[in-house]
Amino acid sequence: MKRHIAIVFYIFLAYPAFALAEQSPLQQWVGHYAGTGGFDDLGQKIATDSSGNVYVTGQSMGISSYDIMTVKYNTSGIQQWSARYDGPNHALDNPAAITVDNSGNVLVTGKTYYSSKGHFATIKYSPDGNQLWTAYYGGAETTDTANAIAVDSSGNIYITGTSKQQATGNDIATIKYSPDGNQLWVSLYNYGSWDSAAAIVLDSSNNVYVTGGVGASANRDYGTVKYNSNGVQQWAVRYNGPGVGDDLAFAIAVDSSGNVYVGGESVGTGGTGFDYATVKYNSSGAQQWASRYSGSGNKSDIIYGLALDTSSNIYVTGESNEVGTGRDFTTIKYNSSGTQQWVAHYDGPVSSIDTARSIAVDGYGSAYVTGTSTGTGYYDYATVKYSTSGTQLWAMRYNGSVNYLDYGAALSLRGTYVYVTGYATEHHTYKDYVTIKYDLDGNQQWQVNFDGQAHLDDTPYD
Repeated sequence: MKRHIAIVFYIFLAYPAFALAEQSPLQQWVGHYAGTGGFDDLGQKIATDSSGNVYVTGQSMGISSYDIMTVKYNTSGIQQWSARYDGPNHALDNPAAITVDNSGNVLVTGKTYYSSKGHFATIKYSPDGNQLWTAYYGGAETTDTANAIAVDSSGNIYITGTSKQQATGNDIATIKYSPDGNQLWVSLYNYGSWDSAAAIVLDSSNNVYVTGGVGASANRDYGTVKYNSNGVQQWAVRYNGPGVGDDLAFAIAVDSSGNVYVGGESVGTGGTGFDYATVKYNSSGAQQWASRYSGSGNKSDIIYGLALDTSSNIYVTGESNEVGTGRDFTTIKYNSSGTQQWVAHYDGPVSSIDTARSIAVDGYGSAYVTGTSTGTGYYDYATVKYSTSGTQLWAMRYNGSVNYLDYGAALSLRGTYVYVTGYATEHHTYKDYVTIKYDLDGNQQWQVNFDGQAHLDDTPYD
């Protein structure tokens, strides 16, 4: 394990939208962040803390290549700091996930180049944005990529992703770090030559669950692995759908009883491409059920997000192909037995490409999804709220000032607010990070605009 300690702290500076739908909520504030290099700045993820501070991470063009840029806003939408990370090789740095611990420290993980090889890079920032440490992990070969992060109540950090090994090819690599960045353990899982992890979650006992795809490159299965808090594998299970081809899991959740739920894309039968597939395992890894959904258009349907409510109902979202409306946001609720409760579609104003990327559920069982939806010009953000019975309560769209490419990438639900991030084209063909705060009830309290340097490109990307 290679670990570098560095203090790096750069400070930079960081519009309105139109509403569409029933009972459309009003934006509370909109924040833009613009970088310094005059090229693409590619953001990815969002996190919030218990005080309502908001954190967005992404890529920003530096002096010679892309760096990881993380930005903090307070609950009023005022930028507190931005921190730039430029890896050891001053080459491509790309974040994949962000989280916040109980002390307000910010953890970001992704990929960097170290000694000319791709490595996991995990960065810890203090609540004030000071870089406390960076921890690297690299296998024997050239390309390792971290894809997901979790943190426990003691501040230990868990990373999962893909690591290429000499003897076994791509393996799932899961790592635990102490709060001060010391590597505590690494667990590798190998099933085939092309194993990869997409998501990670912890239970209340700090057991670790990871999911992704395992097997050969052309015919993988869902692969889900459980480790105890010491990194010892407890079980590993696979789900192979009815069709011939890849089955890839992208999302995971665990309930208070240790039941595990995964969702992604699974090849169906009859030439319909991928279907939604949601699978439940009990705490011992025994499959309880698998529920599938195929859109009426008989083309590929993919789950990108999964969430649970307090009754262990399961909500999944992504995109499905439907007759007459093209690709729609498709959100499904299942009960704990895997029985479908409702299916809700969101079709944008031109019935073209609508893809939901992220989902959260509040304490009342209302679901919130965000993603990208084709508008009258090009792509817009779209954020939708559904009632516990699947009725659409509102949909909020955001269109940048140039009416071009605007992409909703991620969502965080905290208290009585919903936060979404993505990019919007604001200056000719240039794009800014745009992070939006919505009230759950749609009552506008105020709106604050943050606009960075003109004609720079800041693009949150998933």
